[in-house]
Amino acid sequence: MLGEVTVVVQREDFAALAPEWGGLLDQSQVRSIFSTPEWQELSWRNLREEGWQLLLMSVRGKGRPIGIAPLRRRGGVICFIGNPDVSDYLDFLFNAGHEEVFYPAFLDALKSEDWESLDLHCLPAASPTLTHLPALAQRMGLTVALEQENVSPGMELPGAWEDFLASLDKKHRHELRRKIRRLEQNDTFRYYALEGDGIAAGMDDFLRLLRASSPEKAAFMDLRMEAFFRDMLGRLAAKDWAKLYFMEVDGKRVSTALCFKYGQEILLYNSGYDLSYGWLSVGLLLKAFCIRDAIETGMKRFDFLRGAEHYKYEMGGVDVPIYRCLVQKA
Repeated sequence: MLGEVTVVVQREDFAALAPEWGGLLDQSQVRSIFSTPEWQELSWRNLREEGWQLLLMSVRGKGRPIGIAPLRRRGGVICFIGNPDVSDYLDFLFNAGHEEVFYPAFLDALKSEDWESLDLHCLPAASPTLTHLPALAQRMGLTVALEQENVSPGMELPGAWEDFLASLDKKHRHELRRKIRRLEQNDTFRYYALEGDGIAAGMDDFLRLLRASSPEKAAFMDLRMEAFFRDMLGRLAAKDWAKLYFMEVDGKRVSTALCFKYGQEILLYNSGYDLSYGWLSVGLLLKAFCIRDAIETGMKRFDFLRGAEHYKYEMGGVDVPIYRCLVQKA
């Protein structure tokens, strides 16, 4: 019950929930571009593997959604819809303050589903799921295991680029300034961002540079993943949620960085560079210029997203944990 209102859990599809999803996300305690209906549907359409079934559920009171459980199921395993290979944060979404309604209704509805484990990856540290779901599941006779599965370094942004530089460790500040001075000695260098309709024109070079930067990235960006990226960037660019950065030297694009804009945050999603220009630190410096652009456009936070790469800490990143919650039938 929600006061005197009966709460109903029902199966949904993307089309039915689309008109209500965005507004509900805006009212959620944790908001992420990876929880938008656009991202969730793209991930499901492009990256689902054989055997997975959609298990998209809404919790409703007076016919209006209180929350959404964006899930998929294969065999006895239930997971979030978002593919962890491409989604840095995943979670349930619901009106903030309705935790005591949403989670019991959701777990109660699972009693009628065929499942053995609820395997929830990519939960951000601020997620109410981490504080509400485990205790409730244990009271219902389920077993729960929580583990930190990764980190997502990020930082609050100051109001000026010089203030950002001053905030860095002395050694890292000196190195960054030195590398920028060396790059600036080449008067043919420039960096810029493509947005909106312009992003499509940069996709081929983005994919080329990403694949060229390491064997691991080349293996990651197979044809299926390329189709997802092209589809995804087309949709996000139309919402003004993406910026595709390039650095040019001698008129040639030598590094790239894909960032998302969501609220007052910039998220560094993926990057690549031409290894033959590594001596100029074009990969690292373009990331620094992304931070400068974020500051100059009034953004409040820069999120390096998942992974503990050294450069993130050299540029001021502070770890935020990401968790996995595994709920199983006893």
